[in-house]
Formats: sequence, structure tokens, C-alpha cells
Amino acid sequence: MRVILHIEELTLHGFPAAARHAIGDAVRRELADLLGSEALPERLRGDGVIDRLSAPPMRPPGAADGTGRAIAAAVYGALGTRTVRDMGR
Repeated sequence: MRVILHIEELTLHGFPAAARHAIGDAVRRELADLLGSEALPERLRGDGVIDRLSAPPMRPPGAADGTGRAIAAAVYGALGTRTVRDMGR
């Protein structure tokens, strides 16, 4: 199955502007990994169009890469599924 994910805008508050590309790259990598290795959330089956998605507030780990992974996990979780990583894989 081929999955194409397009995020038009990712709004982050409280992060330095200089880290935006590194965080965005980490989010893309982690979401690609989650979507490729986990069960596809029900909300993404069919046409899978979601106009807006809000993830819960989170406390990022600090480094851009860790922050991006945490954001991706929060977004994936907001799609209505828990990841294996959330369950302590």
C-alpha cells in the first residue's frame, strides 16, 4: 500500500525559529516510519482527508530530533490509534 501524506502547515509555539527545519524533518521521518510500520489509522483509510488535526499539549524533550519524534507520535496518536512505541515496545 502506498501512503502519501501532505501536511500543509505545522504550527509550533515556543520553539526557536532556527530549529524549525530540523524539527520538521524529524516529524516527517518519524511519521513515515510510523505509517510504514504500524497499522494504518481508520481515519486515513479511504480518501483519508483530514482538514484539521489537533494533538494534545506535550512537553518536548529539547533536541530538535527528539522534539520531532515526540510531535510525530502525538500527531499519530491524535489520528485515533496508539503506537507500539507508546505501549513500551
